[in-house]
Amino acid sequence: MEKRSTISPSLYSICNYFFPRLLFLNSSYAPNIHYGDIVEALTDFPEFEKNDLSYSKFWEHWMERWKLQGEKYIKIANSMTSQSNYCRAHKSAAACYHWAEFMYFGDEKIILRKKVRESFKESIKDKKIEIVFEECHLEGIKITYIIVYPDKMNDSYPCVLISNGLDSMTEIEPLSLAEYYLEKGIAVILFEGPGQGINLGHTPIPLEMEYFVELLLKKLNNNEKIDKKRLGFLGISFGGYIALRIAQKLGNYFKCIINISGGPVLRNFISLARRLKTDFSYAFMQDDNSFIMQDIFDKLKIDIEKLPSSDIISIHGVHDDIFPIKFLKKLDQEWGDKHRLIVYNKETHACLNVLNQYNLIASDILSNKLLN
Repeated sequence: MEKRSTISPSLYSICNYFFPRLLFLNSSYAPNIHYGDIVEALTDFPEFEKNDLSYSKFWEHWMERWKLQGEKYIKIANSMTSQSNYCRAHKSAAACYHWAEFMYFGDEKIILRKKVRESFKESIKDKKIEIVFEECHLEGIKITYIIVYPDKMNDSYPCVLISNGLDSMTEIEPLSLAEYYLEKGIAVILFEGPGQGINLGHTPIPLEMEYFVELLLKKLNNNEKIDKKRLGFLGISFGGYIALRIAQKLGNYFKCIINISGGPVLRNFISLARRLKTDFSYAFMQDDNSFIMQDIFDKLKIDIEKLPSSDIISIHGVHDDIFPIKFLKKLDQEWGDKHRLIVYNKETHACLNVLNQYNLIASDILSNKLLN
């Protein structure tokens, strides 16, 4: 008799920090996993000599386990006789492939991201909402974006642009956030700039992402289904940092901007956790060189003396280990009435344990500004 599936106490102790990330939000359209998927993927996980999150062998084995879980769902999907079950299985497969690659930075990462997109496209074949994949170009660089329209029929819709973090995948975390707006009759645009989403590993993240956002805004002038006078912007993690830049440079386009765990200053590169260093280096397509990366971090610092031209709400955890809260508090003082800071005293980066709570609050505020 085989022993029952279970996660070892030692593995649970080092992984429990990001379990809320794996489960993220209850979603109707965005791919997601179930707790049982976590247990099955991590049962009999090997005990490495360095069984910690900075050890590359840990993430190589993690990738293989979650890739196998994704392949199980593909096999199930191909055996289904109903379209709804076929789509459900691909929804789970897409999520498993994402968790396979999210902290893995080997050659297979790009392939796995393609698998996420392929399975996501299969998963939405039975959905009533309209999902459109589009792209535009700036100086030879491709920008991809996904427009999702609510199932409520209107001539034009208010719209929220949503920006990825470093390691999020557009159709997973950003689409999960988007559902708070879709159910209120607000369209969303899931934006993939260079180094984001499906573009990760092909082009580096630019220092000034606002130029690509501005290009997208210009292209939207030709879209009569989007009400350009009722736009919002939301970014999470590094996307939250981008949201702060957008508030300064392009804020006049937006009724309100939501920044989740972005800040004006990054923690010094040398003091980041080992895997976060690799994460940033991969996204900026640089060797894992502390001097080069610190120079990039220095160039990314936001001049908080330049005031925003839109209302902005920032959500941040006191224990954030990527964007120190002290710099965001200085920004809050400098930006005055244009900025509202919501702080969670027990939370770290992205405030994952209260993810649903603060998205209820933030989406209520932003939706009211777009709908009223």
